[in-house]
Amino acid sequence: TTINSSVLIGTNSFGAGVALSTVGNVNFFMSSNTLAAGARGAGIYLNGRHRGLLSISTNTIREGPQYGIFISTQGTGTKVVLTSNTVVVQVSAGWNTYGIYLDGLTTGATIQNNGIFYRGSGAAASTYGLYVKSAAGLLIDHNRIGQPGVLTGGNFSGAYFAGVTMSEFKFNDVLGAGSGMANAYL
Repeated sequence: TTINSSVLIGTNSFGAGVALSTVGNVNFFMSSNTLAAGARGAGIYLNGRHRGLLSISTNTIREGPQYGIFISTQGTGTKVVLTSNTVVVQVSAGWNTYGIYLDGLTTGATIQNNGIFYRGSGAAASTYGLYVKSAAGLLIDHNRIGQPGVLTGGNFSGAYFAGVTMSEFKFNDVLGAGSGMANAYL
């Protein structure tokens, strides 16, 4: 399946710009799209045990959804590649928000040259530029995560890892500035 050069909008509060949640899709390519979604949704939502190559590149996820890009456990041997995407993260005092959220990617992934940015001001419950848990074999490099002091309260984590093994995080630029936050972490 290929989705290119489109504008994709999820209109309800839990809506997704693109949702691939059925088990068994083989090879998914997505590039040069603009996505928007509901406040509790995701710009790109890949849930399920898909196979082959999942390539997501040069997309723009506009500010608004709880998850910019959400990817969970995939099928054995699946290769996930996220390159050159721009994610503008929502700031919400009511719930946690995530630029890129990866959960259970034990088959590995390449996360490269993405920009995760904060533009809207306000207080955040907790917000994560990159959130990774229960994963292995990740190559995360040359990404930019920028929160240039727009948060007026709450918690900011530029990159958060839990249960991640055999992975590399290198040559990334992470900025978390501001004096009003409760906590700021890498």
